[in-house]
Amino acid sequence: MNYYDEILTKIDNLINEGNYVDAEFLIKTELNVPYIPKDIEIKLKDYLMIVNSNKTQVKNISKEEILKYLLDDEMHQLLAVNELNYVNLRMYIDDLYSYFHSDYSETSFALLVDSLIRQDIDYDIEYKRNGLIYHFNPSKLISIEDSKTFKDVLSMLEKHYLKDPSKYEIGKKLLYEKLLLALPINLDEINADILFNDIVEIIEDAFEYC
Repeated sequence: MNYYDEILTKIDNLINEGNYVDAEFLIKTELNVPYIPKDIEIKLKDYLMIVNSNKTQVKNISKEEILKYLLDDEMHQLLAVNELNYVNLRMYIDDLYSYFHSDYSETSFALLVDSLIRQDIDYDIEYKRNGLIYHFNPSKLISIEDSKTFKDVLSMLEKHYLKDPSKYEIGKKLLYEKLLLALPINLDEINADILFNDIVEIIEDAFEYC
């Protein structure tokens, strides 16, 4: 059984169990990767239709569950962060201290920081990484789409892949992902030319074996 067989089987089992929250998370995670086989994409979208048709049965995660999930494994952290994306994070700031000092996943951390930036949270947040303590204030940072680096690299990709829109779309997703995972640094401190070349190299290497 290969990777995609395992993912599809897991999603199928979650749907059969009525666990639409976890199923939707796995489906959207796979659909958001830069490249997936067309047949797998079709199956994932079919599953997503099933999940959406049963959304009325999905219960919201409580605040207590969210805080518990934040200190769990990566999948639960991502589920919790996804829920936090739709609430007023000012009401959770004090509760997030334990998470920011825990063994959080890189992706869940970046997504939460992104949400804090988008909500313009004016608060000095302390977090721990590799045994060191750092601070950042979300209100002092800009969102990914508003950063000059994002705009500059996106323009370069558009010109470079003018005749290959599929590669451009992949590049756009890779650009967003790389800048997301760079948070909470100032994104405009990232060298646009170097980032552009890195993304193009990844795309060309991937298509070389297709």
